[in-house]
Amino acid sequence: MSFFPTISRALSRHSTLFLAPRFMASTRSTPKTTHLQRTSSSSRDVAMWQCVVDSVADISPTVKLLTLLPSSKINFQPGQWVDFSIPDTNMVGGYSICSKPGSTTVELAVKYSTHPPAHWVHNSCRVGDLVDVRVGGDVFLDLQQSSSHRDMIVLVAAGIGINPLLSMLRAGAGKTTRFHLLYSAKT
Repeated sequence: MSFFPTISRALSRHSTLFLAPRFMASTRSTPKTTHLQRTSSSSRDVAMWQCVVDSVADISPTVKLLTLLPSSKINFQPGQWVDFSIPDTNMVGGYSICSKPGSTTVELAVKYSTHPPAHWVHNSCRVGDLVDVRVGGDVFLDLQQSSSHRDMIVLVAAGIGINPLLSMLRAGAGKTTRFHLLYSAKT
């Protein structure tokens, strides 16, 4: 820990440490395991929301930012994800929400892969397309609880694992709790 004085100070009794999912119990997909299988024991909303694709933008050579406009407001906590259903397939993707809770849009950063939902986002998705989403996930930041009990929150992520932490940072902006982000990415 001496190499990381910020982490050493952060791990006191007045702080919280959030690790991106790849640092937690293994959630990496294999060809034999689907998003719904990996998250079968996680809480999720019953309702599905239909969303219109509002924009698709390249944010890196391998990641697209998908902005969705839901048919009605979607309530979620910072750090939660969505089941993401695309047209013409029963394959469901799972993507962490990047946007701030309470926003009128839902932002998803989707890394390229051959998995049908990600492949669709990168190759076929167009503004105006319709998709369905459902909020899920049990690991999220409760800002009301955190701000009353914690002076600092340390967020640790690598690569696309930044997505849920972006939502946490956006939700925490302007709050009294201090946030520290440790982030690593390939260039």
